[in-house]
Amino acid sequence: MEKQVVRTETAPAPFQGAPYSQAIRAGDLVFVSGQRVGGLATDVVARFLEELAKAAGLNVHVRLLEGKDTEHVLEAIFKALGAAIGQACRPAYGGEQ
Repeated sequence: MEKQVVRTETAPAPFQGAPYSQAIRAGDLVFVSGQRVGGLATDVVARFLEELAKAAGLNVHVRLLEGKDTEHVLEAIFKALGAAIGQACRPAYGGEQ
């Protein structure tokens, strides 16, 4: 599987020039390196999704199809999650329970 380094100019610079990758993309997976988006550490997002899935008994699958900007990717993940949960919780019509 080919790996691609993801880099944006809007992310903070590495501490004292240390070697640093903002993220690595491998196929449909993106591995982020402890970045912060709006005060939220990105590694917390993965942990949140895992715990939410366990606690609610959900199957949660997240794949990155497009996008390089971490903030936009996380926004899309949460919007899609909200839409999916909203759809799953919608009452059935036509007399189905």
